[in-house]
Amino acid sequence: MLQFRDVCASYEDSQILFDLSFEVEEGSVTTLLGKNGMGKTTTIRTLFGLTDRIGGDIYLEGDRINGVPTHEIAKRGVALVPEGRQVFPTLTVMENLLATARNGCDGLEEVFDLFPRLAERKGSFGNLLSGGEQQMLAIGRALLTQPRFLILDEATEGLAPAVRREIWGALKRLKDRNLTILVIDKSLKPLCKLGDRHHVIRKGEIAWTGPSEVLADADSEARRHLSL
Repeated sequence: MLQFRDVCASYEDSQILFDLSFEVEEGSVTTLLGKNGMGKTTTIRTLFGLTDRIGGDIYLEGDRINGVPTHEIAKRGVALVPEGRQVFPTLTVMENLLATARNGCDGLEEVFDLFPRLAERKGSFGNLLSGGEQQMLAIGRALLTQPRFLILDEATEGLAPAVRREIWGALKRLKDRNLTILVIDKSLKPLCKLGDRHHVIRKGEIAWTGPSEVLADADSEARRHLSL
């Protein structure tokens, strides 16, 4: 689905990514892990053409997308649940969902099935929702674009444990439907259960790649990189 090959990227004169290479297999759940400031969000922004890419190549479903406009990448079936949720505060839940829907109400019942709370709050304005409800709304909004590839930046950051469990459960259901998913988060236990392949970023480079059974080992190289 996605390949980064020796990608370097910067914000003006500040280089953030250094020869970054990794892959996301179609139908899999892949994670990007790392401490704050290591380049995880910059990686996603580079995919969408929102940084200064100064080297390397990015491929989406085999097509090189260097220089492709952000909206064209979205049209190819890539949907982002951004860090900070970014719901429309003065639109209702229903209006937020329909604002990005690709084919009218197609998929709306699926979203309400995944997150029944959204159905209960569909007339509430975005700024009146809890943080967990806003994250559910951001995921639902992304799903209504009918993506083939879903990306979540800080999927459960700052949310209550019950809400986190609900979101992880929803992502498991989406995985069972063979949706390709890339997740950034810090909750290692649910990521180990959900993920097929994990990548640890350190100082803009991939420091470790491996499966869940290795990441789950507290003494593994992966955990060492996450603690540095």
